[in-house]
Amino acid sequence: MITPDPRIDLRGWASCCSRRPASFYTNPFNASYGASKAAGWSLTNGVRLELHHQGTLVVAVHAGFIDTDMAALTNAPKVSPESVAQQVFDAVEADQVEVLADERTRTIKAELSRDQELIYPAVQEFWDSAIQGRS
Repeated sequence: MITPDPRIDLRGWASCCSRRPASFYTNPFNASYGASKAAGWSLTNGVRLELHHQGTLVVAVHAGFIDTDMAALTNAPKVSPESVAQQVFDAVEADQVEVLADERTRTIKAELSRDQELIYPAVQEFWDSAIQGRS
């Protein structure tokens, strides 16, 4: 349980925690990374529950590649930083607890209830072909 310092009044504040789609599923190429992101998502949800009573909004911001220098080397679709920022501001204003900032993230999140059918077969196929290529 989080025990806030009584001298700090966080009522009416919003906290945003950035997460990646890797929070939602594990990829064998970076399983420990996915596990750490899943743990971060779980922590975000737990902190939200603990701070709700004092009026603190905790927003999980899930985004794939954001068009920054850090993502410059990938050709994958990217969302603009301005778009992510606007979505976060809109979520805080609307008292929403989650932002799914790009199409890939929205698709993966929507497929979670059917992950073994819609997500993991493609991950398994990709992994198997990579392993066969190393033989």
